[in-house]
Amino acid sequence: MLHRAGRVVAEGWWWPYRADRPRIMHSVTKSFLACAVGMALDEGRFRLQDKVISFFPQYLPPVVDDKLAAMSVEDLLTMRAGHAAETSGAIWRGIETSWTAEFFKIPVVYQPGTKFVYTSADASVDGNDSTAGLPKLIFPISI
Repeated sequence: MLHRAGRVVAEGWWWPYRADRPRIMHSVTKSFLACAVGMALDEGRFRLQDKVISFFPQYLPPVVDDKLAAMSVEDLLTMRAGHAAETSGAIWRGIETSWTAEFFKIPVVYQPGTKFVYTSADASVDGNDSTAGLPKLIFPISI
């Protein structure tokens, strides 16, 4: 669906979807996050080089290893956090605790910034958790 100037200007549906059937949006939130990040960077709220641990001291393990300490905002946004495997949205949706707290339990196997792994975990820390987020990216701008 394409929406412009308050109106639907184009739409298309294919089985099993219809215009009257709700859609599961899943990874589209990453697009909203990208917009929010761009706005926050423009406002100077943080830098891409900022270390992730500086935003979440309450969720850190008792011992922070060098790889976790090195992880930057850019590493999260480019899905190069250093994790060995994908953490899918299907796994995250079943978690009843803070997604951010769970993120910091995932081992950082590779040096952040060196290996791409498509994962929902990185985006969850960037802004989807209602209790945390890189300075609350999405909620203050009412997306």
